[in-house]
Amino acid sequence: MPKPAVDYSLYYVTGRELLPSPPPPSYTGPADAYYLHHLEEALRGGVTVVQIREKDVDGGEFYEVARRSKEVCDRYGVPLFINDRLDIACLLKAHLHVGQSDLPARLARQLLGPDALLGVSVNTAEEMQIVLDEGVADYVGIGPCFGTQTKKNLNPIMGPRGVRAILEVLGESDVKAVVIGGITPSSIPNVLAQTPAPLPSGGYRALDGLAVVSTIAAAQDPAAASRELRRLFDTRVIYASRHTGVDVGLTELQAVKDAADMLGLLREGGSKPLVHHITNQVVMNDCANLTLAFGASPIMSASPDEAPHLSQLISCLLLNLGTITDAQISAQKIAGEAANRNDKPVVFDPVGVGATEYRKKSASGLLNACHVSIIKGNAGEIGALAGLSEVQSRGVDSVGKGFKDPATVVKTLAAREKLVVAMSGETDYVSDGRITFAIENGSHWQESITGSGCMASSLVAINVAAEVAAARSDVQGPNTFRAALIDECFRLKPEDIVQRAPTSIMSFSSDDSSPTSSLPSSPSTSATSAPALPGASEYRAPLSGEAPEPSIDGTSVGGGEGGIRAASADDVGEAEKKLALSLKSQANAHFTQSRYREALDLYTASLNKDPFSAVVWSNRAAVRLKLEEHGLAIADATRAIELDARAVKAYYRRAIANLAILKPKAAIVDLKKVISLEPNNAAAKTQLDATQKLVRRLAFEAAIAGKEEEPMSATIQKQLDDGTAPIPSDYDGPRLDKDERPTAQFVDDMISHFKDGKLLPKRIAWQILLGAYEILKEEESMVDVSIPEGQTVDVIGDVHGQFYDFMHLLSLTGKPSATHSLVFNGDLVDRGSWSVEILLTVFAFKWLYPGNVFINRGNHETSDMNRVYGYEGEATKKYGAQMFKLSEEVFTALPLSALITASQPPRVDASPNPPNPTLYKGAKRFFVVHGGLFSNDDVTLDDVRGIPRMTLKQPGQEGLMCEMLWTDPQTEDGRGPSKRGVGLGFGPDITRRWTEKNEVTAVIRAHEVRQGGYSVEHGGLLITVFSAPNYVDQVGNLAAFARIDDSGEIKFTTFEAQPHPSHIRPMMYAGSMGMGMM
Repeated sequence: MPKPAVDYSLYYVTGRELLPSPPPPSYTGPADAYYLHHLEEALRGGVTVVQIREKDVDGGEFYEVARRSKEVCDRYGVPLFINDRLDIACLLKAHLHVGQSDLPARLARQLLGPDALLGVSVNTAEEMQIVLDEGVADYVGIGPCFGTQTKKNLNPIMGPRGVRAILEVLGESDVKAVVIGGITPSSIPNVLAQTPAPLPSGGYRALDGLAVVSTIAAAQDPAAASRELRRLFDTRVIYASRHTGVDVGLTELQAVKDAADMLGLLREGGSKPLVHHITNQVVMNDCANLTLAFGASPIMSASPDEAPHLSQLISCLLLNLGTITDAQISAQKIAGEAANRNDKPVVFDPVGVGATEYRKKSASGLLNACHVSIIKGNAGEIGALAGLSEVQSRGVDSVGKGFKDPATVVKTLAAREKLVVAMSGETDYVSDGRITFAIENGSHWQESITGSGCMASSLVAINVAAEVAAARSDVQGPNTFRAALIDECFRLKPEDIVQRAPTSIMSFSSDDSSPTSSLPSSPSTSATSAPALPGASEYRAPLSGEAPEPSIDGTSVGGGEGGIRAASADDVGEAEKKLALSLKSQANAHFTQSRYREALDLYTASLNKDPFSAVVWSNRAAVRLKLEEHGLAIADATRAIELDARAVKAYYRRAIANLAILKPKAAIVDLKKVISLEPNNAAAKTQLDATQKLVRRLAFEAAIAGKEEEPMSATIQKQLDDGTAPIPSDYDGPRLDKDERPTAQFVDDMISHFKDGKLLPKRIAWQILLGAYEILKEEESMVDVSIPEGQTVDVIGDVHGQFYDFMHLLSLTGKPSATHSLVFNGDLVDRGSWSVEILLTVFAFKWLYPGNVFINRGNHETSDMNRVYGYEGEATKKYGAQMFKLSEEVFTALPLSALITASQPPRVDASPNPPNPTLYKGAKRFFVVHGGLFSNDDVTLDDVRGIPRMTLKQPGQEGLMCEMLWTDPQTEDGRGPSKRGVGLGFGPDITRRWTEKNEVTAVIRAHEVRQGGYSVEHGGLLITVFSAPNYVDQVGNLAAFARIDDSGEIKFTTFEAQPHPSHIRPMMYAGSMGMGMM
């Protein structure tokens, strides 16, 4: 019997001695059964694992408590672990947990057998390594993280950073990990933010769950306590910096421009953000004056009593280690924890942290207590935090020449701590762990005054102001420089930043091992070539997704302040051409590293300078293909051809775009043109042959479309009935008898079977599709989904055949059950090469839990898309042509949308999420659809509910069904042409009118990659959720899912891509129709 798959999210360690006494009035049963009632309530609230830990009781009582507890856990399908007592675990056929002072894990496994689960407590990296070397444990309990009153003789307290050190050792092992010791609702966000450990492969190893004792055991309402703990874990709250940081992939020019814009906003916005300083006494006055000079308001308070109240009022908290005392560190911890609770960014300046052990210990304790957003320090301080000795500290100053490779030091520390690190020096380095900037400003006078570094923590832009101040004729020494510095900070303007900011990108990939320049062909990307590109003050890259459309004649491509008009190529000056070429080179570098949005912005900026480059128009068409903006790709390629009639790549890219939007005849014309220009172009010949075959096939299918033909479901049902599809005799995987419905165990076994790279017999695969089909046919085109009290519904976007990422997603959402609903919002298949496995898994869940699993149709659950993007090839390869034909039929039964309705009124203690200006009476409602809204404002929910989807079968190129599967939002009001070439674009006013008319709180859609996994647009009325991380192994995006609770509150969880077998790549079943790119 295989080991059960376990969700470790909420691991409850029981403590009968902690139960409320007397029982709450809501409990009226016998006193001796109160513990079991309490346990069942905790399970109902979301506990996923239970451990029985009985202190100071004899074996008989322990056995009886464990036996009765197991009966309760079995009813909920929750595994039960016994602490330490191997004999009781064996008697009850339960699982076992052992500590370091208990029976050695190796011996426990011998007696426990191979089928039960075994957990081991660890407190050090050495203990973790021994567990891995022995290879007998299924999970480890890491702790104690914090102090606790529930266990005597504690091991050393580790803090989140100590837990992270053990997770680093655990690495990519299959052994799971939970954290224990002082895990409470107030500590969980910080624990979850700090503990993920960076891996050499580029991702992070995070905790698999939280082990909790008193928060549940001592709760009057254990169900509510468990729900809150699950909510905190499932949403993976991380207190992210609210500063206007540089997002991944921005150019130096855009980064400087953004910084200048923020200064302008600070100067002109009138908001005067309040900055709370707990800093050293030497520079307190200077820091306050400097903060005022930049347009903010300082408050200089080290009082722990007022810190929690201040955290509700401030915009940011600055903690400076400076004049360190126990009282000040205590106040900083209290202030930091309060800022975390109120989601306020925290800046930490670890002054002199490497100078003494006391400072190191104090800094570590502070970082364990709260999660900071930015660490700013000199080389010695950053080195001390990174655990390096290359640069030493003498007092608060660095000693020596600095790091040989400072960019990597800063980037590595930022990635490990999951924050922004700013290291000051002759050249400043700033990194968020993915992108690293080198900034060369400042003055030699800064070394000669006390506190310039501390003031820089108040405002990093001080370095620019320092350069201006040092140039003043009245600066003769340190004292006059101090006064001039504050004056120039007050006078600093946005244009000063643009003109005086020699900034270089050192690296921006998440898995670079060295800070090599990411843009080798750009003259501004090396650390030694500081001057910005010519024309920097003029450059404005448009936001991704809102790049202006080219005009018919191509003379205006940028629009707004960045656009230009030129009658001909002769009107473009040499400076513009030089800048355009540089921007194109940067764009090419981004493109080759799959940073498509950044490449799009840079190609557009290049065309703003020189709109007569056929190569750049063609290159922008290529990046639009990667972004699936096929309509815009056609426009760009067409403009390239107008400028150069021999632009071979432009013809090819236009052909690919037309093929993607199901216009193969137009594609054939362009492919023939490519071959006429380059007779030996093998790629074009292969694509032409495949496209011509597709056209002939479509013509044949159209010719026979009117003829009566037995549905494939009926054909396959006959084969199942007469036994012509037997299960092979050597098959050793999960089985499903002829008339049997799947069980949860069957689905678990099937998933394990898939992970081993094995297929099901055709008969079982057909049964799963047919079982789901019978249910789907009975559903309306818009299904109603209610969220019962105390439950949640998870909305999942595109997963696109990425099976291993899908498995990780299910580990985060939890598998569906009678009390846990999932809504899959289309695009289960295509592109990824595990589409069949995902489809069978989701359909098996649908058959098993028809009232808790809902599946919307996406634009990739259509015949035309499946032929081009791989699902037809995959289904045929793995299970034969009948499998694809059956899938085609089943896809026509998929509903087109869902209406999710909360059962409880919105909570008064929470702001509406997302907001809706209609404020109609009643519970929140969410319209879930794959694509988007309609070409007509008059469409109602009843219209959607009544769409005859099974009669229409395919969405076509127009109509309600097409629009629901294909449309996309746009930033401008009104409706516009689709950037894809199919459907349309709809603006914020369209969304607002439709949601008001239909009394919908928000529209939740999928259909488009979002780099952060999700986005909230159109004033909070439109939410996009995309659930395929690192889409097609290239895009580098996060993925997300949305969890809606019974009051309509939405929480988003993001996650990264998981490793998968490297020999199976995206689009490998698409064949020659995979639309490669020249």
